[in-house]
Amino acid sequence: SDHLPVLALFETPGYRPGRNFDKPIDLAIIHEKGAMNTVERLLQTAVRKTDEGADIDTIWAGTKEVIATFLREETAERTKPTILSALEWKAARLNIRLAKQGPDERLTAELAKTHKEIA
Repeated sequence: SDHLPVLALFETPGYRPGRNFDKPIDLAIIHEKGAMNTVERLLQTAVRKTDEGADIDTIWAGTKEVIATFLREETAERTKPTILSALEWKAARLNIRLAKQGPDERLTAELAKTHKEIA
């Protein structure tokens, strides 16, 4: 044969803690008026600083980081589990347990209490 074998070695990197830019951004936030207003204000501040003679590369790099941090924080805030969602999950789990094991006074009472808390 006129071909030489090829040997490829792959290694996975060791553990590394997450970095700020590893956190996701929910792009739907961009379409919300409040978030857009904040991003617009940040951009206007950057333009004003460059108009005043500041280094455009430095200003732009800092502005991108500030905007990304804002969007990550908004994403994190919106994806936090709420008390209501925790109660809804509890009710769903109780319903599943009742369906599997049949009627049970204690579970039924706990489910009724959970539904009251949700309402």
